[in-house]
Amino acid sequence: MSRCVCCNSLIDSNHIGAMINYVPRSKEWCDYCKIMVPCITGQRSDEIATKKNIERTRRFLGKPSTRPSQIWNRIRDCDGKEADWCLDRTSTRQEWITDQPPEWRLLEEDLEYLSNPEVRAPLEQRRRLQIGGVLPDGSHLSWASGTFYLDGVRISVPFRGLNKILNSKIDLSGIAWKKILYSISLSLKRFNGFEGGPLTEKSSLIHPVHLMIFGTVRHNHWAAMRGWRSGRIRDIPQDAVRDTKWMRRWDTWIDENRELARASEHDSVTVPHTLFISKAGRLQLRVRRDHGWRKLEVGSHPLTWAKVVTWALSPPDHSQRQRLTCIQQCVFADPESPMIGPDDKKGIALLRSVVESSDRAEMVLEMKSIKVIGTSGLGYFVTPGSGGHGTRFSVWPRTSDRDSEHSRREDQNTIRGRSQVPPICIVEKYELKRLVVGDAVASVVMALLDDMSSSRSIDTLRTHISRSTRKDEARRNPEIAEMNEARWFRRRLRDNGVADRVRRYTESFPLLWGALLRLPLGERMRFQAIRGNEPNISFDGCQTEFRTRNMVERRVVYRMLEESGWIRDRVEEETRGEQRIYIRTGTGDRDLGEGVREVGQLLEPELMVDDRIRLIQRQLWTYFERQNPGPSALLPGMDREIA
Repeated sequence: MSRCVCCNSLIDSNHIGAMINYVPRSKEWCDYCKIMVPCITGQRSDEIATKKNIERTRRFLGKPSTRPSQIWNRIRDCDGKEADWCLDRTSTRQEWITDQPPEWRLLEEDLEYLSNPEVRAPLEQRRRLQIGGVLPDGSHLSWASGTFYLDGVRISVPFRGLNKILNSKIDLSGIAWKKILYSISLSLKRFNGFEGGPLTEKSSLIHPVHLMIFGTVRHNHWAAMRGWRSGRIRDIPQDAVRDTKWMRRWDTWIDENRELARASEHDSVTVPHTLFISKAGRLQLRVRRDHGWRKLEVGSHPLTWAKVVTWALSPPDHSQRQRLTCIQQCVFADPESPMIGPDDKKGIALLRSVVESSDRAEMVLEMKSIKVIGTSGLGYFVTPGSGGHGTRFSVWPRTSDRDSEHSRREDQNTIRGRSQVPPICIVEKYELKRLVVGDAVASVVMALLDDMSSSRSIDTLRTHISRSTRKDEARRNPEIAEMNEARWFRRRLRDNGVADRVRRYTESFPLLWGALLRLPLGERMRFQAIRGNEPNISFDGCQTEFRTRNMVERRVVYRMLEESGWIRDRVEEETRGEQRIYIRTGTGDRDLGEGVREVGQLLEPELMVDDRIRLIQRQLWTYFERQNPGPSALLPGMDREIA
């Protein structure tokens, strides 16, 4: 037995580790820390820098202080040939079919506008940005509609840092700006790894170079519905970055890792967040400071940019990619400041206590989740990590009560977002957000252990329990299943366009016809233009309302008014300032058979499909009253809106 190097709990391991701030091997973590630490730091346990690597990196940089400017200078001047690819001594002569554009530079008002694009700039300024300019290596950079284009390729550009470098006294001769900017833009691509869910700074990312080369398999149905897209990165041309140091490293990595060199293995090739471009156009690196994680601007020098982006785009297991991880986690912070603070460790300890004190909760490491069985008998998975609405966890329903290989596979696909089962939305309130993530997850686990009581205050949980209970009852009682099936069919019929057409012409129009026949003499009707889903037929003396949908239906109503004794009241139209006001001055014929047939003939084409299939068996006119009842009381269903 040994102790976890993070929370100091006992674990079953043959390797005994000391309580230190940095973790030597992922197998020396307990299961709880393995799934909670990524939520706290944004780094998986196997991505946490070892103490040996940290010391090596500090010595490599000359043991700098935590001052950013000194660290960037040490990175720029450090030994190594990883930035040689950005130096292109071969001179290229550009030929232009028009006048050569000016050198690319940004004015102060340009920087202000690009930092706040929602403010509309003057036309002359926008045209100047769209014309763009030439970089020292001859490539052309322009901006249009909120996007930068480098030789016609859409990219992300740290425009403020680039402008600062170009205006400095740095010798820029021989700098391959196209390769540098393409590489930076590629390093910024964000695609979720294993966890799925909303993309945040703590999400595990699929390595962008792996995506560029192999793409990924599109099988995330729930994620696709919420707009999380994945696929091959097609913006950056591979030929343009073929000669970079990081691309040559990937060629070697592919030869040595054939089993991972395919799209289906993208979840196994992930990295933490590294580089960003701020809204103000600064290239930033996510680093840990003494009081948490921050984004610091990368030193404005082409060699610094080239080295940092080379390290960022190197394969995950490459020594220089691990060097950048050490720089992010430890070089910018005091050597004595821990990555995981005491409050977070107490939160992990509370979560362990809650789970291990109940026989209805257990840690499922392979799913990176906590399985909970509530008092309702329903099962849940609580997955720490970025969830919907800014939560630090996701709650997924367990797909089956049976503990089989098939159900476990279904549960895993659900948690990964690869099924059509959505998560249960449980929003973090202010009181919960004030807690560290371990305390918050422990609170959710306790709430789900007593889900029947918790459902009184959590609407989404109450809905889930009610729906699942109905499904269980339906499985036990065939009659309940048949009742639910009939209810489902009725709901489907309400949303079916053909069924709605049949109902409208065999029920709604006959009801309106009956109302027109029974309303008293002198009754007035307003017949307005079609107004979307609003009724456009109403009466002064009753609650009857109706809505026509097209000109065919309007012509049918005109014919029905004529047959039942209604005429235009133009005097009342002038008085009210409206059009199409009708008044009933007669009762119509006693035998309305001929008029009803004409109405049916107008509507019959609407009940035909493909000019040969009738939607009803009987003649449509048989649904309408043919004996005139005369002025009398309205029948049930007439004195209301007729849908």
